[in-house]
Amino acid sequence: MPAFAFDKPFTLLVLFLFFGLPLILIVLVIRILIGSKNKSKNGPVNPWVAPGQPPHTHSAVVGTTPPPAFAMPKPLNYQEYTNAFNQAVQLAQAGRKSEAYNQFKGLEWSYSHDVNLLLWLAFTTPNPTEARQAIEAATKLAPTNPSVIQAQQWLKAGSPSF
Repeated sequence: MPAFAFDKPFTLLVLFLFFGLPLILIVLVIRILIGSKNKSKNGPVNPWVAPGQPPHTHSAVVGTTPPPAFAMPKPLNYQEYTNAFNQAVQLAQAGRKSEAYNQFKGLEWSYSHDVNLLLWLAFTTPNPTEARQAIEAATKLAPTNPSVIQAQQWLKAGSPSF
């Protein structure tokens, strides 16, 4: 029979406490010691920050400030959405398609499930691929809607306004 029998849980616990625990403590102490060498008096060293720059005003290019974070627009209630949508329709009907498109695009965040919004996006976008995608999305939402069917025909005809 071997000198160490591992059939008893107590023996395993003793071996872990004797060999495993000290090894874990040594690794932790080494990590703490190495980590303290990489810190400046103002906190951890960041290689992307130019000397003397505060850490929150950097980007991948040292010494430049990053662009502001993208923020999603505030969700609109139905009345606000309806007013903005109708205003964009008026802009499109007045021939101001790029302004109308920008307004429709802003509304898409809150009401991307609105078939009418998708169709107006398709009619005002300068991008034929985006128009096709908007009409496809509208088709998925309301395949029998007469306006959607008309938009599909408009798209097949070569969408003359592009």
